[in-house]
Amino acid sequence: MEKKFIDGLFFNLPHEKAPQFIKGSIAISKAKFLEWLQKEVPNEKGYIKIDLKISKDGKPYAEVNNWKPENQAENNNEEEIIDVENIPF
Repeated sequence: MEKKFIDGLFFNLPHEKAPQFIKGSIAISKAKFLEWLQKEVPNEKGYIKIDLKISKDGKPYAEVNNWKPENQAENNNEEEIIDVENIPF
């Protein structure tokens, strides 16, 4: 699966003196992020999942989460047929 990075969204690790409950921060460039969202939102529901990750070099980054269960893709294309004549009630 192809990696998709997010234009206009920046994930930063916490400052070394930050309290332990601070895990990081996110900065958003409104113009770049909105432009990216308009062309990249992958579904009709209007939302996108984003994973916050750390590279092998220790640099934080944000990546689109495209994961879908394998069976879900197959099941969405098949319609379930129910035989109402044989329901036991």
